[in-house]
Amino acid sequence: MSLIKRKKSLSISLVSVLMILTVSLFLFSCAKDNSYDTSKEIAAAWPEYTGSVMIDSVTLKNWLDNGYPGDIYGNTKIVVLFVGTQDQYDAGHIPDSQFVGYGDIKADRSDGVSMTIDMVATKAQMDGVIQKTGIDGGTLIVITGPSGNFSFMNTARAYYNFRYWGFPRSKLRVLDGFVNTTWADAGYLLEFEAPTAPEPSTYSVCYLTQRPDDFRAPLKKMIEVAADSDDSTVIIDTRSEEEYNGTSGPGDSPATPGSAGPDSKEYVAFEGHIRGAQWLEYKKLLDTDNDGRLKNSDDLIAEFKSIGIDDDTKTAYPYCRTSWRAAITFLALDGVLNYPVKLYDGAWIEWGQMTAADILRPGPKYPKNPKDKVWSSGPLDADSPWRTDKVLPLKGAIIVDNSDDGYSDVLLGDANQDWLTSTRPGIGPYYGRDFAFHMLNNSDTATWTPFLPSDGEYDVYIWHTAKSTYETNASYTINHNDTSDLVSDVALSTKDGDGTWHKLGTSSYYFKGDGSENVTLTDSVSDKYVVADAVAFVPVSSPITSETPISLSKAVIYNGYQKLIVESILANSGADAGGDNVNRTDEEICAIEGPGGGGAGGGGDSGGY
Repeated sequence: MSLIKRKKSLSISLVSVLMILTVSLFLFSCAKDNSYDTSKEIAAAWPEYTGSVMIDSVTLKNWLDNGYPGDIYGNTKIVVLFVGTQDQYDAGHIPDSQFVGYGDIKADRSDGVSMTIDMVATKAQMDGVIQKTGIDGGTLIVITGPSGNFSFMNTARAYYNFRYWGFPRSKLRVLDGFVNTTWADAGYLLEFEAPTAPEPSTYSVCYLTQRPDDFRAPLKKMIEVAADSDDSTVIIDTRSEEEYNGTSGPGDSPATPGSAGPDSKEYVAFEGHIRGAQWLEYKKLLDTDNDGRLKNSDDLIAEFKSIGIDDDTKTAYPYCRTSWRAAITFLALDGVLNYPVKLYDGAWIEWGQMTAADILRPGPKYPKNPKDKVWSSGPLDADSPWRTDKVLPLKGAIIVDNSDDGYSDVLLGDANQDWLTSTRPGIGPYYGRDFAFHMLNNSDTATWTPFLPSDGEYDVYIWHTAKSTYETNASYTINHNDTSDLVSDVALSTKDGDGTWHKLGTSSYYFKGDGSENVTLTDSVSDKYVVADAVAFVPVSSPITSETPISLSKAVIYNGYQKLIVESILANSGADAGGDNVNRTDEEICAIEGPGGGGAGGGGDSGGY
């Protein structure tokens, strides 16, 4: 053989050896070893999984006894987590399952606007959980917990945290049932002592690619969704029907405990629900005849179809008081049906305090003296873009508010009964910065003069917020087209559903656009206050209907008492507000904190769930 042929043969042999070594190293790197702890590439290559994440007791027991069959990379490691309280864990858990406390999966965090309780866990918390339980990049995680609705919420909330921080469905399972019932009733043993602590991992959520916007909706997003009329989005209120309707305890006496937990009705400035939200209480997703676990997929599909979610083309936005109940809805949608869903974890505890209105708060003797209460201003400025009780603009309408130049009032009666302004709403929000009120005496008037874009036909509406001390009817004179029409005894509700537009008359009115015509409020009643807020002049081409967006919140009833749980409204609502901004991207978080470990634990008492 020639020298040239020998060299060529040697070269081919060397290439073959190198290829074999390369393939071997690749296969070795995919096996279950510490290299997986830092492998971003393999974590990113996790296969999609479209089936349900729920796992029955028989399958889990088989995996624990005979080994998890592994994924496409040959990873066979499985870690079972028990999520709950220490007492629940000590009362019995699946052998070798690792304890994760209630406080490990929640935190008081900045939403860029406010500091809010019970939000998604921080990077440090998540790293603390996965490292102390030995979870690495190849681990299949099985989440378990005890029976009971609140305990199931903990399980579901843990699942949400893992999804938010980048763990794919293929690496997550949730026990279909509960440790102390389903597992124990199947005849499987429980363990009562903590197992030997596993070897800690060095894995971090920073090695994952998070898509937080795919799983969580911040306040800004929720305001946008509530304001639009996009059929592809469905807001789901998972609370009780009373909470949804705003009738869960506000008023002049302390709110009573209810389905949201003790005292929870005191934690917001106003009750009601987010505009457009469909009511589907989380309990409707539970099989009460089967330990209270989730219903089967067919039944879940039927429940969601009843509120307009009939396939995976619509994105759901569930919430409750602190989005603990809503986590069960998240699990059903994401974990079982694989439908798009974004949890609003700021929840009503945040939404229901985003107001500029004056509110009553407990005085120093509360609750011993229920009458001891003090007025204080809401946490927001009147013009804040974060107000969730604000009235939305009417398409094409010209609105004259009591704080605008086109408004004027005249005092000709009792000088002791002056026109005053207030930011203390009754039932339903007021319009704009404040509203005017007065105990009218014969010739006292309030007048709204519009400058319209053109002469034409307009419907006229007045805005009203109600209290028992406010007049339930009023009279308005509509000066238009060189004539005057008196609209007498306009019914103004003092009950649920006020804080809305009331149409004057049964027909439209022709107005000149030069600012020479107006609407005037007059009344001779002297024992009740009459409200002068905003008047809307709506072109007949854009009539107000039952579908017209009115306010970001519906069924608004302001609480008689409020404990400030949204601890502070941040002066800077940008990306750097408050230091720990939950809206930062994963790159920003990991650039600041790095992939190092962190402690678990966080979050104080929730204001109900």
